[in-house]
Amino acid sequence: MPVAQLMEKAGQAVANAVVEIARPGSLVAILCGPGNNGGDGLVVARLLHKLGYEPRAYLAAEDSKLSDDCRAQRDVLQEIAIPCAQPGSDGWDRLAADVAESPVVVDGLLGTGQSGAPRGAILECVEAIRSSDAAVVSIDVPTGIDADSGASLGAHVDADVTVTMVVAKQCFFQGKGSEACGVWAMAEIGIPPEAYRGPLVGAILTAAEVSKSLGVRSIHSHKGENGHVLIVAGSEQMRGAATLAAAGALRAGAGMVTVASTPAVIDAVAAHLPEAMLMPLDATADASQILGSMDRYGSAVFGPGLTTSDPVPKLLAEVWRPWTVPSVIDADALNAVALGVDLPKADCVLTPHPGEMARLLSTTTDKVQSDRFGQVRAASTKYEKCVVLKGAYSLIAEPGSEIAVNPTGNPGMAAAGMGDVLAGVIAGLIAQGHTPLEAAKIGTFLHGAAGDHCAETYGPVGFTALEVAGAIPVARAKLEAC
Repeated sequence: MPVAQLMEKAGQAVANAVVEIARPGSLVAILCGPGNNGGDGLVVARLLHKLGYEPRAYLAAEDSKLSDDCRAQRDVLQEIAIPCAQPGSDGWDRLAADVAESPVVVDGLLGTGQSGAPRGAILECVEAIRSSDAAVVSIDVPTGIDADSGASLGAHVDADVTVTMVVAKQCFFQGKGSEACGVWAMAEIGIPPEAYRGPLVGAILTAAEVSKSLGVRSIHSHKGENGHVLIVAGSEQMRGAATLAAAGALRAGAGMVTVASTPAVIDAVAAHLPEAMLMPLDATADASQILGSMDRYGSAVFGPGLTTSDPVPKLLAEVWRPWTVPSVIDADALNAVALGVDLPKADCVLTPHPGEMARLLSTTTDKVQSDRFGQVRAASTKYEKCVVLKGAYSLIAEPGSEIAVNPTGNPGMAAAGMGDVLAGVIAGLIAQGHTPLEAAKIGTFLHGAAGDHCAETYGPVGFTALEVAGAIPVARAKLEAC
């Protein structure tokens, strides 16, 4: 396909984003680099001119450094007298002033192939953007952000909107890029699907996909058919964790839930969740109490609020050695694994937050957050289990499958107990017959969607994990309506 044709469609998508922000007649500074990303920006200038805006293009490179397609777009602007200044030419000295006066600035400086810190005229443009109060629309990825890792390459642009072409980029989900990209949207520019049919890093979960996997419950079902979940969780210090995990399992549709824990935790669960069955563990935490009823359960949760003090690691080792029930391994159970306790041979879903992931892989939290895709893949390979790396845009990986990216959830969910609910939700779905990978995908999507419902209902911050658990049926109903 001709590059000019692709540029035209990319420019149209970016121009549409500008129209959503600024009114016709507005000054719009459009900062362009020497490559095809800059060519896209020059197309934006031409299209906005037709729509009644006052575009002023700044092409941050000498003629000898321009790609052929970028040069062709520059020539078109000159033919129709749209201002396009280059370093050393008339008008370049107005760069900072035009950026400051524009209600919206287009960043078309560097695209997905950028490497190394911005410098020279490109850096001058980045600094002008960073010094302004204008809304910023970046083309493909913000300048100064590595498209894969999301790392800042030096001075970088913080976009309000990023219009990306064809597929989402990894930088939207990790590193500095997860914030620098602002609100992002994918633009279809005419590349046929067969051109990128090869294996991708991952896929973003959709409501339609999750709804299809979730299915609809039979009108003839009964609680025995809807699964029985065992929750091994809680401690003197964190009694609520077991309640939250159990609530997550029940709200996800499990037919029955049994909580195994200390008497104090059992009393707390009984007070807040009368639907749960109870298995008080004696002071010696004898594994036989749990193993004796293993055949009753369709899934289990180990870890929320357990702590890693004696006798927890010993109990987990004894229980897991013969354990055959599909399980969700969370929180302190993950910390026990990091300390050397062997996982069960059974199918498992590991649900670490970045700190727990760092311990599982003997690395740092910063390393995990700067390479979330690589680290979730490494963990699933190392432990040969399904892994959910929690956080903004949680990632789900299983050996041999592409990584799933969860788009639901919001910053208000950065609060205590949310992970306990998620563990219960995933286990509840496993107990209902879903594979660990299916349950991880559906459960993570449902959990985030329930959080989004709470943000809409209560406000963006301050809702609780128990309220998120209570919203799981609402989120499920919305999915089933898809």
